[in-house]
Amino acid sequence: VLAGEHVQLESLRRFPDGRQRVLDVTLVPDRDGDGAVQGWFMLGIDVTAQKEVQARIARQNEELDRLNRQKDRLLSVIAHDLNGAFNSILGYSELLQQPATQENAEEVHRYAEAVHAAGQQAHRILTDLLAWSRTQRDSSAPALGDFDLSQLAAELLAGMAPSLRAAGVTVALELPPGCR
Repeated sequence: VLAGEHVQLESLRRFPDGRQRVLDVTLVPDRDGDGAVQGWFMLGIDVTAQKEVQARIARQNEELDRLNRQKDRLLSVIAHDLNGAFNSILGYSELLQQPATQENAEEVHRYAEAVHAAGQQAHRILTDLLAWSRTQRDSSAPALGDFDLSQLAAELLAGMAPSLRAAGVTVALELPPGCR
């Protein structure tokens, strides 16, 4: 200020009554008739409320970023699950396009069952996604409950069977029935 420049700073002050306030302080040089600095003027504005609002907005932005990352991970998992189900549907339906004979009737039936199971799996994933979407819009908590983990794992494995078989991979499921 004594060099003739405006100075602006933020200052945290504690008042005698114990309150802490954030002040935006501006110092302006006071010049005499010859232009020499003879002192300064000071203006202090209490910006505590604005700082609190900015801090609250920053916290909300961090929470929104966290929720967006969580949503992105969820969508990635859903896309992966749907991709697996549709790969099964496409793989088995491609096998079903081959001419059926009396000798492969049982195999064709297994393929048709696998297509149906993969379709049900894809439908279940979409139904769950729609239910989740409703809970997000309604701000209601999801209904949690038990599910049969061994059945889910078996369905997922069955859906991947054509791809695994084509790749020469064998997978064994070792979960006790009724595992929840």
